[in-house]
Amino acid sequence: MVLDKITPENIELCDMLKWDNDNLYLIHVKSGFGNTMRDLCAQISISANRLVQDRKATPSKEFVKKVYQSLKNKNGGEGYYGLAGAQTNNMMEDEFLELFDKQKHFVLAILDTSTSERELQNIEEFNSNIAKFSLDVLTKEMAGIGQNLQIGQIKKGAN
Repeated sequence: MVLDKITPENIELCDMLKWDNDNLYLIHVKSGFGNTMRDLCAQISISANRLVQDRKATPSKEFVKKVYQSLKNKNGGEGYYGLAGAQTNNMMEDEFLELFDKQKHFVLAILDTSTSERELQNIEEFNSNIAKFSLDVLTKEMAGIGQNLQIGQIKKGAN
């Protein structure tokens, strides 16, 4: 499910939402491994903290309901937003809310824009200290609030 640009409370929950029987993946995607990583890490941190607050609130899942309603309100619109909103034709609000009972995994997905092939596992191949620092801070923060963080690399030409 695509949620890019759906921003209740000025918070983007994620770019894409994917799930299986037990897990919910909140995927955040960014092109390049440089200064933009600071923005992406902040976006993930804000999203994760908001979901933690949402779970503790009474009634719970109020923010998640706002995400669904924001998406549903786009239904019938034009262009990207109309297509995004149409996703609610296949999923009712209760089904959407139930997704957030699953084990959550925040995924930071990076499309490396370098002209040379390099692997994210070899972080020393990347020059941006801001990006490395931002990832380090995010990793520690997510562990501190008990949220799973996965980091993945999207390869050029990958399907």
